[in-house]
Amino acid sequence: MYWDGESRVIGKVTHGRDAYSLLRYVADKEGAYQVGGNVAFNDPVNIAREFRKGQALHRTINRYVWHTSLSTAKHENLDDKTWKAIAKDYLREMGFNKHQYVVYRHTDADHNHIHIVANRINIIDGSAVDDAWSKYRTEAAIRKLESAYNLQVVEPSHGKERKSPTTGEQRMQARTQTPLPRVIIQDALDKILSTITSPEDLKNKLKTEGIETRFRKRKDKTISGISFSYNGIAFGGGKLGKRYSWTRIQQQLRENQADSATQKKHQLNKLYQSLASQTTQVEPKLRDIIIAGKLLKKGYSSRSVKAVLTQSPIIQSYKQSENYQEDKALRYIDKVYKSAQRRITKNSVQEVVR
Repeated sequence: MYWDGESRVIGKVTHGRDAYSLLRYVADKEGAYQVGGNVAFNDPVNIAREFRKGQALHRTINRYVWHTSLSTAKHENLDDKTWKAIAKDYLREMGFNKHQYVVYRHTDADHNHIHIVANRINIIDGSAVDDAWSKYRTEAAIRKLESAYNLQVVEPSHGKERKSPTTGEQRMQARTQTPLPRVIIQDALDKILSTITSPEDLKNKLKTEGIETRFRKRKDKTISGISFSYNGIAFGGGKLGKRYSWTRIQQQLRENQADSATQKKHQLNKLYQSLASQTTQVEPKLRDIIIAGKLLKKGYSSRSVKAVLTQSPIIQSYKQSENYQEDKALRYIDKVYKSAQRRITKNSVQEVVR
């Protein structure tokens, strides 16, 4: 049994904060369909809402979304019933009991594979599945599944994900007793990949470790490849291992950006709700104007004030409308902001007159 068609046994277990984006990817991909799960709905929007209700039982866990992809060798064509059973057995091995989950099968590749999306939070008691050493625990679970379902056994391929030093490098290390540039770069990337939000961010963080990053670009200026060098010794990303190729780093960037956006939205909503709780006996639009005014008085920029206003129930009602128009929501926010400005200006003039 392989992982995700490319990284084999160890590698493709991820945890995140954004259930909707992940569910949309696994559900909306061409040829994808659901083969298992215990959720009440079959669309990404409502499944994500169910997951958030479960997450509410243990709010201190931010990365509550668990994602695993499993695939077999090309000649092993499993039916949906078998994949469903494998997914349930895998989740049981990993400690998922009373947890929400859904399983999708993808048919866009030349090999069998499924995606399992699960909620780490137990919907009965609010406990959380431990995510420590998840890749290695997953490998152990895979060994059992291969035996139970008579699947081809594939030895762990660390060299695919993170390539080991060559024989020449090992000899050099034994001779010089110094860390190898390859290993220094790999270790630095392992430390920062989960934190980067842009190519420039990656470049700057590696620079502090003494590592130079170079991007290979196409004619349209988009990035097509990446290389790293330490003390004048350079490696292409793929030469360090698949996880360091530009394709995988770009995927990590997208996941990090989605997590960052979700966290920012949570912070905006928390701030809005805090201010709204201080103004409960007024109609919604006036409440939004008062909130905007309070933020302006505290020195918030216009951009920040308008960002907080996106959490208004009025804006949320717009978004839930079947004929949602973004420009209508933007016009409302702009009107509220200008009204708040006028109120502040008027009050300032009155204070001067007095």
